[in-house]
Amino acid sequence: MPTDAKPSETGLAADWPLTAWNGISFTAPANWQPAQVGRRYLLLEDADGPRLEIKWSPIKGRFSPQQQLRRLGKAVKPVPLPRAWSDALPTFQAEAFSWQGPELAGKGILLFCDQCRTASLIQFHQQGGCADDLTAAMVLASFRDHTENGWNLWSLFDFQTCIPENYTLTRHSFQPGLFRLDFSSGRKTLTIYRWSPASVLLKNRDLAGFAATLNPPDLAPVSVETGTASGLEWSCPGQERKPGPLARFRPRKRTRLLRLWAVPDRNRIIGVDLSPASRPDIEIFHRICADFVCV
Repeated sequence: MPTDAKPSETGLAADWPLTAWNGISFTAPANWQPAQVGRRYLLLEDADGPRLEIKWSPIKGRFSPQQQLRRLGKAVKPVPLPRAWSDALPTFQAEAFSWQGPELAGKGILLFCDQCRTASLIQFHQQGGCADDLTAAMVLASFRDHTENGWNLWSLFDFQTCIPENYTLTRHSFQPGLFRLDFSSGRKTLTIYRWSPASVLLKNRDLAGFAATLNPPDLAPVSVETGTASGLEWSCPGQERKPGPLARFRPRKRTRLLRLWAVPDRNRIIGVDLSPASRPDIEIFHRICADFVCV
Protein backbone atom coordinates (compact mmCIF):
# COMPACT_ATOMS: atom_id res chain seq x y z
CA MET A 1 0.00 0.00 0.00
CA PRO A 2 1.48 3.40 -0.90
CA THR A 3 2.91 5.87 1.58
CA ASP A 4 1.39 8.67 -0.53
CA ALA A 5 -1.96 8.48 1.30
CA LYS A 6 -2.70 11.29 3.73
CA PRO A 7 -3.99 10.65 7.25
CA SER A 8 -7.16 12.59 6.42
CA GLU A 9 -7.92 10.06 3.67
CA THR A 10 -8.07 7.19 6.18
CA GLY A 11 -10.90 8.66 8.27
CA LEU A 12 -8.79 8.42 11.42
CA ALA A 13 -8.48 10.83 14.32
CA ALA A 14 -7.19 14.12 12.94
CA ASP A 15 -4.91 14.68 15.94
CA TRP A 16 -2.99 11.45 15.40
CA PRO A 17 0.45 12.43 14.04
CA LEU A 18 2.00 10.66 11.07
CA THR A 19 5.10 8.54 11.61
CA ALA A 20 7.08 7.55 8.52
CA TRP A 21 10.42 5.76 8.54
CA ASN A 22 12.40 3.87 5.90
CA GLY A 23 9.51 2.87 3.69
CA ILE A 24 6.64 2.46 6.14
CA SER A 25 4.18 4.97 7.55
CA PHE A 26 1.24 5.01 9.95
CA THR A 27 -0.67 7.24 12.33
CA ALA A 28 -0.90 6.60 16.08
CA PRO A 29 -2.09 8.39 19.23
CA ALA A 30 -0.13 11.56 19.93
CA ASN A 31 1.08 10.33 23.32
CA TRP A 32 2.78 7.30 21.71
CA GLN A 33 6.31 8.63 21.24
CA PRO A 34 9.36 7.00 19.57
CA ALA A 35 11.49 5.32 22.24
CA GLN A 36 13.77 3.19 20.04
CA VAL A 37 14.61 3.69 16.37
CA GLY A 38 16.52 1.20 14.23
CA ARG A 39 17.05 0.93 10.51
CA ARG A 40 13.86 -1.14 10.15
CA TYR A 41 12.55 -1.05 13.69
CA LEU A 42 10.38 1.32 15.71
CA LEU A 43 9.18 1.16 19.32
CA LEU A 44 6.62 3.71 20.50
CA GLU A 45 5.71 4.15 24.15
CA ASP A 46 3.61 6.35 26.41
CA ALA A 47 3.97 7.21 30.10
CA ASP A 48 2.98 3.66 31.08
CA GLY A 49 5.45 1.84 28.85
CA PRO A 50 5.67 0.26 25.37
CA ARG A 51 2.60 0.54 23.13
CA LEU A 52 3.59 -0.25 19.55
CA GLU A 53 6.51 -2.22 18.11
CA ILE A 54 7.15 -2.67 14.39
CA LYS A 55 9.82 -4.62 12.52
CA TRP A 56 9.87 -4.95 8.74
CA SER A 57 12.09 -6.33 6.01
CA PRO A 58 12.06 -6.96 2.26
CA ILE A 59 11.61 -10.64 1.39
CA LYS A 60 13.22 -12.63 -1.40
CA GLY A 61 11.67 -15.92 -2.46
CA ARG A 62 8.63 -17.61 -0.98
CA PHE A 63 7.15 -16.27 2.27
CA SER A 64 4.63 -17.94 4.55
CA PRO A 65 3.20 -15.83 7.41
CA GLN A 66 2.02 -19.03 9.12
CA GLN A 67 5.54 -20.54 9.13
CA GLN A 68 7.11 -17.31 10.29
CA LEU A 69 4.61 -17.08 13.12
CA ARG A 70 5.60 -20.54 14.36
CA ARG A 71 9.23 -19.42 14.45
CA LEU A 72 8.44 -16.68 16.98
CA GLY A 73 8.39 -19.27 19.77
CA LYS A 74 5.99 -21.03 22.12
CA ALA A 75 5.06 -17.81 23.97
CA VAL A 76 3.34 -16.60 20.80
CA LYS A 77 -0.12 -18.08 20.23
CA PRO A 78 -2.02 -17.81 16.92
CA VAL A 79 -5.44 -16.18 17.32
CA PRO A 80 -8.29 -15.50 14.91
CA LEU A 81 -7.82 -12.30 12.96
CA PRO A 82 -10.19 -9.68 14.47
CA ARG A 83 -12.77 -8.51 11.93
CA ALA A 84 -11.77 -4.87 12.43
CA TRP A 85 -8.14 -5.76 11.69
CA SER A 86 -9.07 -7.76 8.61
CA ASP A 87 -11.19 -4.90 7.27
CA ALA A 88 -8.27 -2.50 7.82
CA LEU A 89 -5.82 -4.64 5.83
CA PRO A 90 -7.63 -5.89 2.71
CA THR A 91 -4.54 -6.18 0.49
CA PHE A 92 -2.19 -7.98 2.90
CA GLN A 93 -1.62 -11.59 3.82
CA ALA A 94 -2.13 -11.48 7.58
CA GLU A 95 -1.79 -13.75 10.62
CA ALA A 96 -2.74 -12.55 14.11
CA PHE A 97 -1.21 -13.69 17.39
CA SER A 98 -1.19 -12.92 21.10
CA TRP A 99 1.44 -13.19 23.79
CA GLN A 100 1.60 -12.95 27.57
CA GLY A 101 4.67 -12.06 29.63
CA PRO A 102 5.24 -11.54 33.37
CA GLU A 103 4.54 -7.79 33.12
CA LEU A 104 3.38 -7.14 29.57
CA ALA A 105 0.82 -8.71 27.28
CA GLY A 106 -0.36 -7.89 23.82
CA LYS A 107 -1.62 -8.80 20.41
CA GLY A 108 0.15 -8.62 17.13
CA ILE A 109 -0.07 -9.27 13.43
CA LEU A 110 2.35 -10.51 10.80
CA LEU A 111 1.78 -8.91 7.40
CA PHE A 112 3.08 -9.64 3.93
CA CYS A 113 2.54 -7.40 0.90
CA ASP A 114 2.62 -9.23 -2.45
CA GLN A 115 3.22 -6.00 -4.35
CA CYS A 116 6.40 -4.78 -2.61
CA ARG A 117 7.29 -8.11 -0.94
CA THR A 118 7.72 -6.56 2.49
CA ALA A 119 7.01 -8.51 5.67
CA SER A 120 5.99 -6.48 8.74
CA LEU A 121 5.67 -7.67 12.33
CA ILE A 122 3.42 -5.30 14.31
CA GLN A 123 2.84 -5.72 18.04
CA PHE A 124 0.53 -3.78 20.34
CA HIS A 125 1.65 -3.84 23.98
CA GLN A 126 -0.48 -3.26 27.04
CA GLN A 127 0.22 -3.82 30.70
CA GLY A 128 -2.19 -6.12 32.49
CA GLY A 129 -4.16 -7.23 29.45
CA CYS A 130 -4.54 -7.35 25.69
CA ALA A 131 -4.24 -4.37 23.41
CA ASP A 132 -7.38 -2.42 22.56
CA ASP A 133 -8.62 -3.85 19.24
CA LEU A 134 -10.25 -0.61 18.08
CA THR A 135 -7.12 1.52 18.61
CA ALA A 136 -5.02 -1.17 16.97
CA ALA A 137 -7.40 -1.36 14.01
CA MET A 138 -7.18 2.40 13.51
CA VAL A 139 -3.37 2.23 13.48
CA LEU A 140 -3.44 -0.71 11.06
CA ALA A 141 -5.86 1.07 8.73
CA SER A 142 -3.28 3.82 8.29
CA PHE A 143 -0.32 1.45 7.77
CA ARG A 144 1.56 1.73 4.46
CA ASP A 145 4.65 -0.22 3.46
CA HIS A 146 5.70 1.23 0.10
CA THR A 147 5.28 4.23 -2.16
CA GLU A 148 3.93 4.62 -5.67
CA ASN A 149 5.84 7.77 -6.63
CA GLY A 150 9.47 6.79 -5.99
CA TRP A 151 9.87 9.02 -2.91
CA ASN A 152 9.85 7.84 0.70
CA LEU A 153 8.38 10.04 3.38
CA TRP A 154 10.41 10.45 6.59
CA SER A 155 8.48 11.90 9.53
CA LEU A 156 9.67 11.41 13.09
CA PHE A 157 9.77 13.59 16.19
CA ASP A 158 9.52 17.16 14.82
CA PHE A 159 10.86 16.87 11.26
CA GLN A 160 9.41 15.70 7.97
CA THR A 161 10.90 15.35 4.50
CA CYS A 162 10.85 13.18 1.36
CA ILE A 163 13.86 11.27 0.02
CA PRO A 164 14.12 9.31 -3.26
CA GLU A 165 13.63 5.62 -2.50
CA ASN A 166 16.90 4.70 -4.25
CA TYR A 167 18.77 6.48 -1.44
CA THR A 168 19.53 3.97 1.34
CA LEU A 169 19.71 4.97 4.98
CA THR A 170 23.27 4.25 6.17
CA ARG A 171 23.29 5.95 9.57
CA HIS A 172 20.99 7.90 11.83
CA SER A 173 21.49 9.75 15.08
CA PHE A 174 19.04 11.47 17.43
CA GLN A 175 20.96 13.44 20.02
CA PRO A 176 19.92 16.44 22.14
CA GLY A 177 20.19 19.40 19.80
CA LEU A 178 21.00 17.44 16.63
CA PHE A 179 19.10 14.97 14.47
CA ARG A 180 21.11 13.57 11.55
CA LEU A 181 20.24 11.09 8.79
CA ASP A 182 22.84 9.84 6.29
CA PHE A 183 21.91 8.24 2.97
CA SER A 184 23.79 6.84 0.00
CA SER A 185 22.95 5.99 -3.60
CA GLY A 186 25.87 4.52 -5.49
CA ARG A 187 28.68 7.04 -5.04
CA LYS A 188 26.33 9.79 -3.93
CA THR A 189 25.94 10.76 -0.29
CA LEU A 190 23.09 12.74 1.21
CA THR A 191 22.86 14.08 4.76
CA ILE A 192 19.97 15.92 6.37
CA TYR A 193 20.30 17.81 9.65
CA ARG A 194 18.00 19.35 12.24
CA TRP A 195 19.61 21.46 15.00
CA SER A 196 18.05 23.16 18.02
CA PRO A 197 17.67 25.57 19.68
CA ALA A 198 18.50 27.99 16.88
CA SER A 199 18.33 30.98 19.25
CA VAL A 200 21.29 29.60 21.20
CA LEU A 201 23.27 28.29 18.21
CA LEU A 202 23.01 31.65 16.42
CA LYS A 203 23.39 33.87 19.49
CA ASN A 204 26.92 35.12 18.73
CA ARG A 205 27.20 34.29 15.02
CA ASP A 206 25.21 34.34 11.82
CA LEU A 207 24.20 31.35 9.72
CA ALA A 208 27.43 31.51 7.72
CA GLY A 209 29.43 31.38 10.94
CA PHE A 210 27.45 28.37 12.11
CA ALA A 211 28.00 26.68 8.72
CA ALA A 212 31.75 26.74 9.31
CA THR A 213 31.28 23.71 11.58
CA LEU A 214 30.24 21.71 8.49
CA ASN A 215 33.32 22.63 6.44
CA PRO A 216 31.30 24.24 3.62
CA PRO A 217 32.72 24.65 0.11
CA ASP A 218 35.33 27.36 -0.14
CA LEU A 219 33.00 29.67 -2.03
CA ALA A 220 30.76 32.54 -1.02
CA PRO A 221 27.21 31.30 -0.36
CA VAL A 222 24.16 32.75 -2.04
CA SER A 223 20.97 33.72 -0.25
CA VAL A 224 17.99 31.44 -0.92
CA GLU A 225 14.38 31.26 0.14
CA THR A 226 13.04 27.90 1.34
CA GLY A 227 9.33 28.25 1.90
CA THR A 228 8.98 31.23 4.21
CA ALA A 229 12.51 30.92 5.62
CA SER A 230 15.72 32.56 4.41
CA GLY A 231 18.92 30.59 4.18
CA LEU A 232 22.29 30.15 2.53
CA GLU A 233 23.39 27.75 -0.19
CA TRP A 234 26.86 26.69 -1.26
CA SER A 235 27.46 25.11 -4.65
CA CYS A 236 30.90 23.71 -5.38
CA PRO A 237 31.09 22.74 -9.06
CA GLY A 238 33.15 19.77 -10.16
CA GLN A 239 36.20 20.24 -12.36
CA GLU A 240 37.10 18.19 -15.39
CA ARG A 241 40.48 16.46 -15.39
CA LYS A 242 43.08 18.13 -17.56
CA PRO A 243 44.01 16.04 -20.60
CA GLY A 244 47.25 14.13 -20.62
CA PRO A 245 48.72 10.65 -20.14
CA LEU A 246 48.18 10.80 -16.36
CA ALA A 247 44.69 12.33 -16.50
CA ARG A 248 42.93 9.28 -15.11
CA PHE A 249 45.18 9.30 -12.04
CA ARG A 250 44.32 12.89 -11.14
CA PRO A 251 41.47 13.19 -8.61
CA ARG A 252 38.22 14.68 -9.88
CA LYS A 253 36.78 17.42 -7.70
CA ARG A 254 33.42 16.30 -6.31
CA THR A 255 30.44 18.54 -6.86
CA ARG A 256 28.71 19.45 -3.59
CA LEU A 257 25.49 21.23 -2.69
CA LEU A 258 24.89 22.47 0.84
CA ARG A 259 21.94 24.51 2.09
CA LEU A 260 21.22 25.76 5.61
CA TRP A 261 18.25 27.74 6.79
CA ALA A 262 16.70 28.77 10.08
CA VAL A 263 13.06 28.17 11.01
CA PRO A 264 12.39 30.93 13.59
CA ASP A 265 8.87 29.87 14.56
CA ARG A 266 10.18 26.39 15.44
CA ASN A 267 13.55 27.60 16.79
CA ARG A 268 15.36 25.16 14.51
CA ILE A 269 18.14 25.13 11.91
CA ILE A 270 17.80 22.72 8.97
CA GLY A 271 20.49 21.52 6.59
CA VAL A 272 20.74 19.41 3.44
CA ASP A 273 24.13 18.27 2.07
CA LEU A 274 24.44 16.36 -1.24
CA SER A 275 27.62 15.20 -3.00
CA PRO A 276 28.38 14.72 -5.84
CA ALA A 277 25.53 16.44 -7.64
CA SER A 278 24.90 16.24 -11.39
CA ARG A 279 22.17 18.22 -13.12
CA PRO A 280 19.36 15.74 -12.25
CA ASP A 281 20.61 15.68 -8.65
CA ILE A 282 20.18 19.45 -8.42
CA GLU A 283 16.45 19.05 -9.00
CA ILE A 284 16.34 16.30 -6.34
CA PHE A 285 18.24 18.55 -3.93
CA HIS A 286 15.79 21.41 -4.43
CA ARG A 287 12.79 19.14 -3.86
CA ILE A 288 14.27 17.69 -0.66
CA CYS A 289 14.82 21.22 0.62
CA ALA A 290 11.30 22.29 -0.34
CA ASP A 291 9.75 19.27 1.41
CA PHE A 292 11.89 19.52 4.57
CA VAL A 293 9.87 21.07 7.38
CA CYS A 294 9.71 21.14 11.16
CA VAL A 295 6.26 20.25 12.48
